[in-house]
Amino acid sequence: SRYLLRTPTSKEYFRTQFINQGKLKSEPFDFLTNRFLRIWPALIFLLVFSAFVLGPILVQLNGQSLRNYLLNFDSTGPWTYIFHNIFLPVDFQNNLSELFDNSPNGSNFNGSLWTLPLEIRAYLICFFLIFLGKKLGLL
Repeated sequence: SRYLLRTPTSKEYFRTQFINQGKLKSEPFDFLTNRFLRIWPALIFLLVFSAFVLGPILVQLNGQSLRNYLLNFDSTGPWTYIFHNIFLPVDFQNNLSELFDNSPNGSNFNGSLWTLPLEIRAYLICFFLIFLGKKLGLL
């Protein structure tokens, strides 16, 4: 839309993307390192915070057993939520111990995280294309 570039955040995002594109061409390994350091520390914090701070609060508000929640090692438990999602699989686990099963929006605990696996794959594709282009003398 025509209002997209009127916000300071949008302008900053587009400016940094152009800077990052230049870094990718000149220093591809630094680019990947910076992407890793931008995504994984925040992701780890968010997963642990969601599973062991927000999750227990919501469990107790729902009148469920905190002990059962913390000892839940099945496919929707907090431990699986962390260790499955930390590797950014395509089948990102959005459900956390069925806390939101009765929600009108479905069982997504943090629905925006589904974009991260795609973002990482896009970074890797760009990296390999630039790396290959440099090796073949095309860049």
